[in-house]
Amino acid sequence: MKTFKWGCQMIKRLLVKFNDMTLVRKFLISYVTIIAIPIVVFATVSFRTIQDRNLQDIVRQNQYRLEAEYENMARNMDIMGNIAQIVISNKEMLGFIASDREYTTEELVKFNSTTYKEILNLQNNNATVKGINIFTDNDNVNEIWPLIYRENRIKDDPWYEKTLENKNRVYWDINHYDNDINKAVTSTDGNPDLVVSLNRELKYPENNHIGIIRVNMLSKSFFPKMFENPKDDSNEILLVNKSGKIYGNNDNAFEQNTNFNKNKFFKIFQDKIEGTSGIISFNEGFSTYKAVYKEAPLDGSYIVSIIALDKVNGSIKYTRNLVVFGVILLIGILSLIIYYITNIILRRLYIIIKSLKRVRGGDLNVDIPVYSNDEIGLLAHHFRQLVNKINVLIQDSINKKTITKEAELKALKNQLDAHFLYNTLENIRMMAEIEENYTVSDSLASLGEMMRYNMKWERDYVPLFEEINHIKNYIALMAIRFDHNINLKINIDEKLMDKEVLKLSLQPLVENSVKHGLINKLRKEDGSIVIEGKEDEEFTYITIVDNGCGIDEKSLEELKSFLDSSEENKKHGLGMKNVYERIKIYYGPCYGIDIESRKNCFTKIILKLPR
Repeated sequence: MKTFKWGCQMIKRLLVKFNDMTLVRKFLISYVTIIAIPIVVFATVSFRTIQDRNLQDIVRQNQYRLEAEYENMARNMDIMGNIAQIVISNKEMLGFIASDREYTTEELVKFNSTTYKEILNLQNNNATVKGINIFTDNDNVNEIWPLIYRENRIKDDPWYEKTLENKNRVYWDINHYDNDINKAVTSTDGNPDLVVSLNRELKYPENNHIGIIRVNMLSKSFFPKMFENPKDDSNEILLVNKSGKIYGNNDNAFEQNTNFNKNKFFKIFQDKIEGTSGIISFNEGFSTYKAVYKEAPLDGSYIVSIIALDKVNGSIKYTRNLVVFGVILLIGILSLIIYYITNIILRRLYIIIKSLKRVRGGDLNVDIPVYSNDEIGLLAHHFRQLVNKINVLIQDSINKKTITKEAELKALKNQLDAHFLYNTLENIRMMAEIEENYTVSDSLASLGEMMRYNMKWERDYVPLFEEINHIKNYIALMAIRFDHNINLKINIDEKLMDKEVLKLSLQPLVENSVKHGLINKLRKEDGSIVIEGKEDEEFTYITIVDNGCGIDEKSLEELKSFLDSSEENKKHGLGMKNVYERIKIYYGPCYGIDIESRKNCFTKIILKLPR
């Protein structure tokens, strides 16, 4: 009660003193009290809010990262498991490494070209798989690099015994160095890689041990999120096993720049973990951490993202302290300035403030009646310039929006024009059918399909059958122009029809055959174009043969030289050259077009594509 009375008396004395002060001092005190203190408090609270929101965002980001890492692990485990299962199911491979006799040279050659090659293709077709190793204890089987090795290379490794203890189950060896084979070799290049291995015992027949299969994947491929951003020292992703083993990227900045103790963390993790996912907060010394965890696809394991709050909040705290200190310093300086110049600037400043209020209310056509060469005059001058600049920027913004809208409307109009053209062709076709003019109807249908095919360019590759359909539509249109028919024959196996080829890579060649090979013949008799497709072990060949006028040897050589040159030649046209260059660009220099012809007999165009 006494303290309350004393406080009231102090307030009354301060109010009396305040009333006796000059207006400048009253303004200064009011400024410091009303503005300075709230700014400091607001800055402190704002930065605390920013810090909390930043932490929430980081936690959410790490939860997303864990979800992504879970999917990556599950996908990679499936890939490695499927590869191992394919090998285990391969009776020829198991029979080879379990054989109690030496294979003949013919048998080895056959084995290498079939079974051995199939297993290697499993590795080559999976870019993330580093290697497939089969270790055998059979003395009759020689090592065949890089697939088959002696089991004595790995008998001293811990994972070997653990694989045998797991019997028919998979044993996962996480983040170890891939030196099990190199250590038995006299010379090696470079350092061993950090890998994740799937290990499983091979038994054949029945329960007879014949060896071990190991499928390796680089750790940075198996745990892509764990190994990304190695320079980030604010967080780290770990794989924590319930047995106490913790795996991570030991070369990242988090490991090097923090004093994080994994053994202490595991004890805390064991005590606080609940359910399959969650968040744990804990302290270690003077450092504060958050651990976001989720149950991993590996049995008995969790993927955990460790967040060092000191690192995350360090920059925010530094910025907060710097801003608060700067605000306090600025207020002190401004207080001194205001104390001396307030009585000078108040009158003209009020005029400027009044104008500012009008601008804030939306009136940009203001003129400040303050003209002088001092700072207030300059302030008024620059404020007038600012208002003019704002008006110019507003006008520019309006113009840009207008131009953008016009561009959008133009693009929309182009789309509408295309749809209008398609719909118009379809209406005319229906009218022709009603009039039973089927030639016009079929021609319009073919033309519409060709236009859709040409204008709908969503990607560069299309199935072969789409290109063939486009050619059929083109031939149907061309047949109308001539007195005789163009007989189009397609001799392509159905399994090749789904093969993807460059869009518009065949039609220009067929068009070339019609315009240059058959055009004179069709005035007298029927002409034919035959399209064939076949494959060998390396290439796919598509040939286009017409029975037109053919090409003499000299012109044929000129045409081939033109295709290989960078020059333009109106005599030969650009259709075939365009196709030739696109094949080279998209597939590589060993693919392209070859031409065979005999004068007055035929012309054959051969497309050489990858299988």
